[in-house]
Amino acid sequence: MATLRWAEICDHVILEQRGKVGIIGMFDQINARGFPAEHPDFWVACKMEGYPKEKIQIEISIIGPDGEIMASIGPIESFASDSGHAFLGGRIFRPKFPKPGRYEIRIRPAGNPATSLFLNLVQLPASEQSQQQS
Repeated sequence: MATLRWAEICDHVILEQRGKVGIIGMFDQINARGFPAEHPDFWVACKMEGYPKEKIQIEISIIGPDGEIMASIGPIESFASDSGHAFLGGRIFRPKFPKPGRYEIRIRPAGNPATSLFLNLVQLPASEQSQQQS
């Protein structure tokens, strides 16, 4: 069974056929002018480790500050390389966040316990909003 070695929230993931991965714009906080806030697509990039050529599956969920499941994607599938590694990326399409708070990005590899990343949604103070618009 494959295990999750690391995961990151980012703007974009490039997964090349030969096993290279490119991660662009890692983040763990979104600053919003108001709520509900809609964000552009983002990705969850994961490196998995298992047996050579093993089929690997993950599911990704977004859990709101009050524990509600807001979105789920998957299963996302790939096969491990000859060395037993695999990179998987899950694209989250235009998520809408109803309020500020700490959101959980739950990654569940098939047959293993879930691991979580956390994404903080912050309301910008009015003074910072006017500075960003100028």
